[in-house]
Amino acid sequence: MAQISYVMQGDIGSPAVVMIPSLGTRQEMWRDQIDLLKAYCLVITVDHLGHSFFGSDIAAGDYTIEREASAVIEVLDELEIEKASVVGISLGGMVALQLAISHPQRIDKLVVVASAPKLGNSEDWQSRAQLVRSEGTKALVKALSERWFSPSTIATRPNVVAAATTMVESISDEGYARCAEMIGACDLSNELHRITAPTLIIGGSLDKVAPPESLFNLSGKIAGSHLVVIGGANHILNLDAPESFNAELSNFILGSNFERGDQKRRAVLGDSYVDASNTRINDFNRSFFRYVTEVPWGNFWTRGVLDAKTRSIVTLSCLLASNLLEEFEIHLRGGINNGLTEDELSEIMMQANPYIGVPRVLSAMKVVAKVLSEDRSTW
Repeated sequence: MAQISYVMQGDIGSPAVVMIPSLGTRQEMWRDQIDLLKAYCLVITVDHLGHSFFGSDIAAGDYTIEREASAVIEVLDELEIEKASVVGISLGGMVALQLAISHPQRIDKLVVVASAPKLGNSEDWQSRAQLVRSEGTKALVKALSERWFSPSTIATRPNVVAAATTMVESISDEGYARCAEMIGACDLSNELHRITAPTLIIGGSLDKVAPPESLFNLSGKIAGSHLVVIGGANHILNLDAPESFNAELSNFILGSNFERGDQKRRAVLGDSYVDASNTRINDFNRSFFRYVTEVPWGNFWTRGVLDAKTRSIVTLSCLLASNLLEEFEIHLRGGINNGLTEDELSEIMMQANPYIGVPRVLSAMKVVAKVLSEDRSTW
């Protein structure tokens, strides 16, 4: 049983993404990002030690970044997931860095948000831990709201600020204090060269906890990393600047709509078909071909709500009803690539028959017979 709480959303078998929150927050801080990613990924959100709403008992033993990273690996092991992308903000970013350092073979992509290998100094974190133990997390609310959010968000979106500070007040005082001490004891600066995962480092221009200069320094120590600083955003930028943050996150984790669409199109229809189709692109039709790749393939075929086989059934049924036999033939090969059997294809014909009529189904059945007789290695 994993020693930290977690929630899993999305389709098992989809690419996995682990999301790790900041000190004083829980996994619900990622609500907007979960809604964004769960159609494409298996999203696993975790709580820090001592932060869980479901099991708030304070775990025995020392709290260390290494222990938190190991706890995330326990979650992946429990779910039988070999590899996942990891997104971590602030303290969660430190845990994400540790995961990429200690368990490189388990990390697909790494997203470090408003974080650094060392945050502040140990004396300040010890003082904060003492304050929380004596006065509770409520003593931090005013200072944290100003440290976390831009003046614009505080003025115009007070509900977002209130929800975040309410979350802070609900965290166990001892759990918060021990995680604060964990941050004070952490310095991963000399281990960053071990990170090999593709890395996005993202922060806010107003952030004083992980200011832009510290992000530039971090990026310079991780080979090939990509750095984004969002103007006008503060420390908890997934809540402070959600539209800009979500755009950067989705493009990095999922790829652009065009990249996702091209990959899915090739997986369904085959490289040979796509390569041949691309030879027909010219200045006149380039925008149309890009639209086809980005929207039907990049937006819809890549969603996780329906599996690829089911999407093939829906697509074939629509094309059959419209008597678009040329497109039907193309997607018939794709449906077979997606796992449709001969018996299932026969059942699609039978189901369509009373709705669209015998002549259309007979014409389609000739196409099916032709495709089934082909050498599939040529697709």
